[in-house]
Amino acid sequence: MSDDREAAAHVADAHVVEEHLDVRGQLDPELQPLFGEIQPVPASLDELIARIRPEMAGYAEFFAQSPVRDGIERSKLFVQTSSESNDHAVPVHVHRTVVRPAEPAAAYIWLHGGGYIAGSPLQDVVGLDMVAHDTGCVALGVDYRKAPEHPFPAALDDALAVLLYVIEHSVHLGIDPDRIAVGGSSAGAGLAAALNLLARDRGVKLLYQHLLYPMLDDRQITPSSQWTVPLWSHETNTLGWKAYLGDLYGTDSVPAYAAPARAADLHGLPSTFMHVGMLDGFLHENLEYVARLSAAGVPTEFHLYPGAPHAFDALGGSVDVSKRANEVARHALIRALA
Repeated sequence: MSDDREAAAHVADAHVVEEHLDVRGQLDPELQPLFGEIQPVPASLDELIARIRPEMAGYAEFFAQSPVRDGIERSKLFVQTSSESNDHAVPVHVHRTVVRPAEPAAAYIWLHGGGYIAGSPLQDVVGLDMVAHDTGCVALGVDYRKAPEHPFPAALDDALAVLLYVIEHSVHLGIDPDRIAVGGSSAGAGLAAALNLLARDRGVKLLYQHLLYPMLDDRQITPSSQWTVPLWSHETNTLGWKAYLGDLYGTDSVPAYAAPARAADLHGLPSTFMHVGMLDGFLHENLEYVARLSAAGVPTEFHLYPGAPHAFDALGGSVDVSKRANEVARHALIRALA
């Protein structure tokens, strides 16, 4: 057995877990009013999309109207990508300091969450303003294409196109091409992990990956993937993967660039930060990935938050566990990028 698989096996052996567990009774008391109710299971992908896209568009519209942080400017550019399906201009939201640093800045490519079927970088503009302010980096929120209209590899093609654009135009952008980090949340974190694998295999050296409860494993073979959890259930996760993978879903042909948990080798990846809540359906696939990263010699920082479900950190400072998680993640970014 490889070192990576041994580490994963130790994680599985160390945790006696119950499948089909209903975690609602274990929620942090502050989170109980917000996450205590489980939404009805969608009967189809169309029903899920009809629910989740308007919700996330509402979040994006709300945050897009937030004042720009002092000392930060927002702009937008379009990056052309060419895939087997068609040519596409990827919208990229750029956040940077008004006063340019004397030396080239780090770049932080951010990939938003939304189960591969919804979402926008506009939902994360406040956080991207903060990252640019705290580290002096150029933060780039990528509006990658969504499934099922654009299944794998469309989102990865878009993310790769932005990465290569940043490298090629680093002088114009004021970016140090040796200091490029990639991060994301949920599906975006899974996409970030995939982009780091692809960059490694193409000989592109990245500085850092910042993964918040990443969506890594289409097979849903871990105990936590079967739990009854708020927000992103086993059933919705299945629909998200089916939309993203298309005809590949349920086969042994799913590549690691689509589902990074399938990667046979994690050696050579950049320094990694990850956090996840203990009541997240992605808990065990995240634990396994962290164990394998560590076994592969990748410098890895990991934080686990009791009583916290998926996307708990999106509540910001209104809940103590969210505030603590965001502060830890913020300082990790500062150390990596500043």
